[in-house]
Amino acid sequence: MPRTPTGAPAGGAPPQALLSLQALAGNHAVTGLVEAGAPTLQRQQVPAAPPTAPPAAPPAAGAGTPFAAPAEPQHRFARIATWTGWTDSAVTTHDVVGAVPIAHHVTPIDAVPASITPVGWTPGQYESLAAATAAIKSAGTAGAVFLENGRYVAYHASGETLLSAFTLANVLWFPEKPWTAVRFDTDAQVIVTEDGAELRPTQFTTKDDAKTRMADQALMPGAGTASTDPFAGYKQGLDLTKPAVLELAFGAAMRDNALAVLASARVRVQRDVDRRFASGTVSQAEIQTMRSTAEYLAGIDAEIAAIPKTLPSGTQESYAEFQANHARFQALQARRRVVLARYPALARVDATAFARLSPEEQNAQLGADALQVLEDIDTTRNNIHDGSVNLWKIRSVVDSTIAGLGISDPEARKQVENLVAANQTSIAETVLTLFTLAFGIGAAFATGPVGVALAAGAFGLGVADAISQTEAFFAEHAASNTDLDPAQSLLSPEEARSWGWLVVAWVGVVADAAQVVTALKAVKAANGTLEVGVTALAKGDQRLATDLRRAAGIADAGEVLTEALRPGLSRRVGTTIEVNASLAPREIRVDILVDDAGRVSVQGMVVGAEATVGEILAHGQVVTMVRRYDGLVGKIRELVDKVRSLAGFPAPGVNPFKAGSQAYESFFEVMKLPDIIAARRAALGRALGTAEEDVLRREVRFLESELVEHSAAVERMAAEKGSGFVAAAGEETRNAIRSGAVPPLEGNALVKDPSAYYYRRNPAGDPPFLLTRFADSKEPALTLVREGSGWKIATGALSRREEGAALVASWSDDLKRGFAALVGRFADATVVPLRGVATTRRRLQEVVTGAQQYELRQILAEALRTHPDPLVEATQSVDALLAHEIVVVRGTDQLRAYNYRLAFETASGAPASGDLHHLIPLYLGGDHRRLVDIEPLLHDRLHTLIEGIPIGDGVTLAPSSIQNSAALTFDYGAGILSSNGRVQLGRFAADGTFVPVP
Repeated sequence: MPRTPTGAPAGGAPPQALLSLQALAGNHAVTGLVEAGAPTLQRQQVPAAPPTAPPAAPPAAGAGTPFAAPAEPQHRFARIATWTGWTDSAVTTHDVVGAVPIAHHVTPIDAVPASITPVGWTPGQYESLAAATAAIKSAGTAGAVFLENGRYVAYHASGETLLSAFTLANVLWFPEKPWTAVRFDTDAQVIVTEDGAELRPTQFTTKDDAKTRMADQALMPGAGTASTDPFAGYKQGLDLTKPAVLELAFGAAMRDNALAVLASARVRVQRDVDRRFASGTVSQAEIQTMRSTAEYLAGIDAEIAAIPKTLPSGTQESYAEFQANHARFQALQARRRVVLARYPALARVDATAFARLSPEEQNAQLGADALQVLEDIDTTRNNIHDGSVNLWKIRSVVDSTIAGLGISDPEARKQVENLVAANQTSIAETVLTLFTLAFGIGAAFATGPVGVALAAGAFGLGVADAISQTEAFFAEHAASNTDLDPAQSLLSPEEARSWGWLVVAWVGVVADAAQVVTALKAVKAANGTLEVGVTALAKGDQRLATDLRRAAGIADAGEVLTEALRPGLSRRVGTTIEVNASLAPREIRVDILVDDAGRVSVQGMVVGAEATVGEILAHGQVVTMVRRYDGLVGKIRELVDKVRSLAGFPAPGVNPFKAGSQAYESFFEVMKLPDIIAARRAALGRALGTAEEDVLRREVRFLESELVEHSAAVERMAAEKGSGFVAAAGEETRNAIRSGAVPPLEGNALVKDPSAYYYRRNPAGDPPFLLTRFADSKEPALTLVREGSGWKIATGALSRREEGAALVASWSDDLKRGFAALVGRFADATVVPLRGVATTRRRLQEVVTGAQQYELRQILAEALRTHPDPLVEATQSVDALLAHEIVVVRGTDQLRAYNYRLAFETASGAPASGDLHHLIPLYLGGDHRRLVDIEPLLHDRLHTLIEGIPIGDGVTLAPSSIQNSAALTFDYGAGILSSNGRVQLGRFAADGTFVPVP
């Protein structure tokens, strides 16, 4: 395999990034060299031994994970991979990112102190894989990321030989394929080359195998990140408000951005090639869009060509004329970029000449252009990594990176512009038009932060800023809370969260982004009615008003889709719309793709020939829900990875924690989630319609509730694993006891092992500290309860009231408001929060067999033998049980706030002699009105019988089974406890509305 000399430029930060400035970099120190006058940042091999540095102090206790000092790094100075080839060499880690001296070649060589880490932060530790990887790339060295005790740890690394640098070009067997010579010998999550390429274990193979294997584009640099957000790691893991950090990170982020955009564009261009060389696959509607866009561009080009290019002669009038011409030129260029986004494949054609061709000739030219684009993408991608493409020269990439990193401060933008000015070299026109096409493809339908970044690349920072300003304005004024009707040309609540498509649509008509922002504010003032914005922008010009309506997809709900409406509606629903005559006339479906990792992406919307505007807009909700669902799946997969790392990556089916501990329960619950998600996702299929929208909404609510329920426990487990946690927790505990605010642990009869507990500060303040059991301890849960003016230790965890308050505190603001309103509405009752409520729409009589009904009657008749007619009473009780509609409740302890034993004994006039059994169990939606005084043996028989009843797909009525059924969707809920023992259950919708069930 060819290997280039060590020290080749890798295209990172510019020479002004003198690393002595990194004393300002906070918790994101990096390692590298800068040679005076060199064109790019050079890579430095990290020192072989760490310097002596004072340990970082633990952070102050907080509401979430106190004393969260991460554990000592586990993979320092280790051989982690083998770089195979004509001779094998080791890939080894060094110290974690941020813990070694920083040197630079500014005569003489200086060294910044080894520890520039603020108090309370541990070098190298990150909350996400993306953040850890971004830190390595910003450092400018090779590196690796490991998942250790629930934290992603970033290490510097080296893989250089005496003759070759550890770069992407050197480790790939063939430049056009992702197969590498790097064999992972450890469980590293990712290895980063010196030029910022991410390597995965699945990319390793032999040279002979790589020669015959097809290129997997999903593994090529940048693949898969354009739709998720290539900037997320930089924003999570780096303090970009510090000039030194921004200077180092911007080049790396710019490279990631460029690669992501090219990878995403390549997928779509390949589809375009396949279509254009297959007969009859380009519809007449698309041909019309292609031709009309080319004609529109040709008209704009003619207007641009007609603008005088003469310089001012020195008079005030000539200067004013020059300024007006320049403003006109800039406005037309902005409009041209937006119009081009309607059909990005035209980026490389002469619009005027192209418009004169026949449709057949146009299609043939674009097919040939698409083949060339594929080749140019592959070449440019390689050139980005080897540093031969100067990304600072490509304005679209720079603007997109500014927007993607969220850089809005004028001084920070000025800093970036200074870097641009210092790195200007010549660049091929083909590369510039390649990125014009790539950003145009990406910006057509993306929303949110990624959409803003792509819009900046496609249309310039002015449009991107307008999008950001508009979305911020509507978010601030809560536009999404308005009940809007698409049939009246109003924006739906989901659309109100992302207005970028409308900015782009209208800038393409009027060119002035500032006017568009003003018009959209008028739309907000009119409760989202788009027609108000049309009126504000058209100013009486009916032709202009028609163009604005068409661009925004405004039409009557019953109007059939036309080619003129298709681009605007595509922007509005957030994906491509393809008319397929083979579908039923009004059939509409959203096609999705599920990859091997379980991630879900929208592939486009396919509609029948008679689909209406209103029906298409309704399906836009499906597109939004799919994207929201995919984001939650990614977060849960990360949670699963953290739990496995905390458990030491055990074998499948093995729970390494102590039975009975919180860690044991959390591991058990979290490890079930991937299978549950996969089982539930299988019901979605690959083509979704409005019938599946409710299913999607339930799945999103399910994932959100599971994420909230388990993430806090996992974070506390991670905190307790951290180095220094036990010592810091012990110190906090001693301070709490010395203050006299809480009782001591030593000598308390309930505390068998004081080392199993610690006090942590209570953010709610009452009690001032919380008595907490270590997650991996088998000791019983204890809590503090009131005793006079102080507190005493009692059995149990938090009190029922405290648990309820903590649950409500974890809810969204809408749910909190909904719960508070419910409490106020039912002031004469007790309202309690519930962790989960799910309806089944099934009655018990549907699942209980005749033999089981007979046994139920026998058990109850024996329990009621003192009753005047036990068999009749038992029969009536069983009938009531069988008629009950099953509602599954999680967290039934809150329902026990009603003193049902006292109520039973008051009604019966005698104390209960045995266990009180709820005839309909609380976890199945029962209440406190039907109670049976039953002796323990009969109680056990009754529970055994009920819990063994199957309900389908391996699920029984046992709490541990039905409460975790993949077929059910749990929402947060509440129970209204009346004085007569009746319990009204209900669930909360996302907006806080209480919905009684059943």
